[in-house]
Amino acid sequence: MAEAEENLNHASCITGSDRDRATGEPTSAARQADMKQAIELARKGELAVAEGLFRKQLACGAAPALLHNLAVCLIQRNQTVEAREHLAHALRLDPQYSRAHHSLGRTLHRERQFGPAEGHLRQAVAIEPANAEVLSDLGSLLNDLRRYEEAEVWLRQAVRIRPDSTAVHNNLGVALTGLGDLDAACDILRRALDVQPHDAAAQTNLGNAFKAQGRLAAALACYDLALAIDPQCVTARWNRALALLESGDFQRGWEEYEWRWRRPQTPPRQFPQPCWAGEPLTGRTLLLHAEQGLGDTLQFIRYAAVVKKAGAKVVFECPQPLVQVLKQVAGVDMLVPEGAALPAFDVHAPLLSLPRLCGTTPAAIPAVVPYLHPEIRSVADWAARLAPLVPPEDYRVGLVWQGNPHHHWDRFRSIALNEFRRLAGMDAITFLSLQRGPGAEQVGSLSGRARDLHLVSPWPEADAAKTDIADAAAIMRNLDLVITVDTATAHLAGALGIKVWILIGAISDWRWMQGRGDSPWYPTARLFRQRRLGRWGPVLHDIRAELARQARIHRHGATQAKEAGQ
Repeated sequence: MAEAEENLNHASCITGSDRDRATGEPTSAARQADMKQAIELARKGELAVAEGLFRKQLACGAAPALLHNLAVCLIQRNQTVEAREHLAHALRLDPQYSRAHHSLGRTLHRERQFGPAEGHLRQAVAIEPANAEVLSDLGSLLNDLRRYEEAEVWLRQAVRIRPDSTAVHNNLGVALTGLGDLDAACDILRRALDVQPHDAAAQTNLGNAFKAQGRLAAALACYDLALAIDPQCVTARWNRALALLESGDFQRGWEEYEWRWRRPQTPPRQFPQPCWAGEPLTGRTLLLHAEQGLGDTLQFIRYAAVVKKAGAKVVFECPQPLVQVLKQVAGVDMLVPEGAALPAFDVHAPLLSLPRLCGTTPAAIPAVVPYLHPEIRSVADWAARLAPLVPPEDYRVGLVWQGNPHHHWDRFRSIALNEFRRLAGMDAITFLSLQRGPGAEQVGSLSGRARDLHLVSPWPEADAAKTDIADAAAIMRNLDLVITVDTATAHLAGALGIKVWILIGAISDWRWMQGRGDSPWYPTARLFRQRRLGRWGPVLHDIRAELARQARIHRHGATQAKEAGQ
């Protein structure tokens, strides 16, 4: 799913007060005049002069409004540590000072300290429940926490209070996009742009809603408009990259994808050695390091063989959960678990920068599989363990229904196991649960027709969370087919060269591209796409029909082999 561009400003606006909020006493005429002058200067952008005047007043005595206004100046000058101290001081003097709660909540949100930020914003809402700006900022925070249902409640309340606010409509549009209510999101975001056509955040978010609908040309037009307004808008650049890649425009897409390093949640790794820029690698040691999720690592580790062929000695810093399964990956000379000491190297590269550096196009993806190989002994061990669980002539199908629940678009890709009741009662087919961690507990709670799903677990339910991915790879080598939602299992099966059917939601990841039933990344993959958001029934109906055909072919082949052996 796209990353939202929020209207998260740096702090609440500077405000004046003719009374000391701590004592309720009127301030002196001179102090009021100084405060007014400082506020006017700050609003004109003369922040250094305004800060000096606020500090001069502070020397005569602290008051909540003064501390707040000085903090706002400091926030605007990126001096947030001291600003937070002044805001905390203001709240010690007056715990009910709504603006200080608001400014501190917004500042902490900007610094991604979500828990404390939520506490202060909720305090501000409790004190000023009709303040649309506070309600909007609480909704913005909840959007970042992917608690879209809660965000919608607060943001609709804010819209009723401020129907003319671009920021409020923009944040509500983000929440509705997160909920998958895309038509409503587009309508709300258009309203935001009616109020303020030159708002880069609203243009970006409208593009995100269009992209989620599969309207890539419209999405790209919105991103272009956002970048015409603000060429440094990181979220517009990032989402534009995803849209370009999904559309197959890899040349521009990979270039834009480098903007990910400017996102606060994905800062670049820092090494004394330079980042590889595509220069010759002969005789040099290249450190490859993982980024993002396990599925990304499984997909892009294929490039180790490409840079090895270019003459590099390849060192790969590997995420701990993948150490066993990637021990024999092609192209890696030395595998170092994350956290261990790194050997000497000349240059480094993050895995997902390699397609750009290697000039990858859709027609030139290095897609030779398998490029992962489980240990032969482990494959044989699992063959022996599976033998008593599966009738010898059954078609063996691995099943995965749940991805990482913390993934930002998991609601659009994972399926409840009970949905697979549509595959129940099929003859000569045994389903094996490959589900690990969250979702594995659903095996014991099948209900209705789903109880007729011939599903066995190759490992005890209690061990599913700790089973190594290498075990899953060895089990897959003993299967005829893997059916999975879009999660790391799909990439593991594809990298192993195993036949895999991937269920793709109507809102999907860029790497599956648009409208395709195959994948240029994985020759053995077949994509079954959702035609309407939230409706998995038709997809599973199609899978059932194709699965029945595959099982018939399997039985016919097994019969012929048996007759030939007699």
